[in-house]
Amino acid sequence: MAQFSQRPFQPDDAPFIIAAHLFPHAAGYVSAPPTEEMVLKSIGAPGDGRRIILDERGERAGLWTASLHEGWLVELRLIIAAVPRSGAGRFGIQSAVAWAFREMRAHRIWLEVTAGNLAARSLYESEGFTHEGTYRDGFRHADGTFEDLAHYGLLENEVR
Repeated sequence: MAQFSQRPFQPDDAPFIIAAHLFPHAAGYVSAPPTEEMVLKSIGAPGDGRRIILDERGERAGLWTASLHEGWLVELRLIIAAVPRSGAGRFGIQSAVAWAFREMRAHRIWLEVTAGNLAARSLYESEGFTHEGTYRDGFRHADGTFEDLAHYGLLENEVR
């Protein structure tokens, strides 16, 4: 199993962050890629967790972003692994959960995922997230079609 580490976003990560939004396995499930200016402005924003996942060679293997709301609620906004099923996504989820509960002292973390993204849903559930409901046609794909959006949550006292 690969070993991963993480670090905060840095300015020279912008090309990777932009490209990650376009990875074939991610493009249909994430928002349009940010501009370089947007990435640079986001670095160091208070209450935001933005991390690059690194593999054992120190190469970029993925990223995650999360935001603190109301001082007690964290939204896990994005997880992208450069290589699907490499372990980087699981590492990202575990890291984001640790950031939310240990560093931000949140009570709850939540995320939304397209209902058809069964691999991601299975991963979230295996990490303790509970499916709390579905927003019918809650996600609009770039081609204008809609898909249901599954809402997941995890409470501080449910962390393994």
